[in-house]
Amino acid sequence: EKPAEGVSSSGAAARERHHCAEDDDDAECRFCFEPGTQDDPLVVPCNCKGTIAWVHKSCLRKWVLEKVPQNLTCEICHEPFQLANGESVLSAEELLAFRHAFELQQRLSQRHGGSHGDEDGRFGGHGDGGASNLRAFLMRHERLSRWINACILFAFSVIMLLVIVFLIYNWNTYYKNRENVVLLDDVQPFDSGIEVFTGFCRQPESRMLCIVSQETLQNTTQLQQRLCYPGLEDQGKACLRYSTYSIHMGCEVESADCSLLVLPGVQDGVCDDMGTCDKVSAEASQELMHTFESHFIRGTCACR
Repeated sequence: EKPAEGVSSSGAAARERHHCAEDDDDAECRFCFEPGTQDDPLVVPCNCKGTIAWVHKSCLRKWVLEKVPQNLTCEICHEPFQLANGESVLSAEELLAFRHAFELQQRLSQRHGGSHGDEDGRFGGHGDGGASNLRAFLMRHERLSRWINACILFAFSVIMLLVIVFLIYNWNTYYKNRENVVLLDDVQPFDSGIEVFTGFCRQPESRMLCIVSQETLQNTTQLQQRLCYPGLEDQGKACLRYSTYSIHMGCEVESADCSLLVLPGVQDGVCDDMGTCDKVSAEASQELMHTFESHFIRGTCACR
């Protein structure tokens, strides 16, 4: 039989047919008899002419899945379906499933004696039953693919949520329980108090701080014992160049009480007559070093 005139399977011919369909305002889908839309435009996938030339992509795909032709060809002009820009009617996964199912049907037809004619042999010698089985296989494959993709997306979302919660929890716990290094030479002049971050306030972009006032620092006897002051009285006294503290009682609401625990430490310096804590030499005996005990410093919670 002579092929239809003007049949072409090239991408250029498919694009030309597609533009012709866009230019015709009266074009309707030959399956659903509805005009094309922006989301589902009309296309000309084969060499059919006239009112049967245009179809929706979705209708064509549904028809292909229902009819299950051997080579995905038009039953009227016998030309393989081809969309513009080389796009396929079925997805890559569906094409793979189609080939797998078709090979399975061929093996079944050979097993049951494939001498029932060409049409019956294509689908396992069972006529419409073979086509129905193949269509059902493709539908199951599509549902399985969607279910797997949904599970992967759900698992990824849960993992990301857990990572975010973990980071927020550890970040907040770190700031609540961390030990802070205080350079006593900076604290000694008592030009200002100590402000320690303990969490967040209800107000946006506000931090909850435990504030130890300058007066409280000056009246803390245990802290004074770690410091040096100018004069001969403190010369040669054991001192600490650095001290560490941790948050003992954090802040939950504003204006509540809070406290810092100044941790114990071992002498790492000696006071000179200028009020400076000089670092002790490495040769100094550790047994002669003075040990400073821990103590609390109380403050007040405030949002800043």
